[in-house]
Amino acid sequence: HKVKADLISTSVSNLTVTLHESTPRSSIDALLKDLEEFGKSVFEENRAIVTCIGSGMRHQKGLASKVFHTLSDANISLEMIAQGASEINISVVIPSEDMDKAIHTIHKAFLTEE
Repeated sequence: HKVKADLISTSVSNLTVTLHESTPRSSIDALLKDLEEFGKSVFEENRAIVTCIGSGMRHQKGLASKVFHTLSDANISLEMIAQGASEINISVVIPSEDMDKAIHTIHKAFLTEE
């Protein structure tokens, strides 16, 4: 279908994929139609990916929790969470209208000296 996947998250009963915004809607529609054979598919628009990246993140206990709590305290809903095996990045999918707020909130919590 020539769709461009940005993030993939799996669980026992779900597969969640974010598609790059350049993916043509016709390709998305064709993919969704074919996926109906396997189960329910939902397509949601107006989402943003916010990623925290840094080599210093590796092996830092509680860092993911701090990211999630920081966003939750700012009343930002997390719709998807993905972390690479290298442990140097954490990505979250949020409503696009919260993107700037999320970036500023994370920046303040992790990069601003007190």
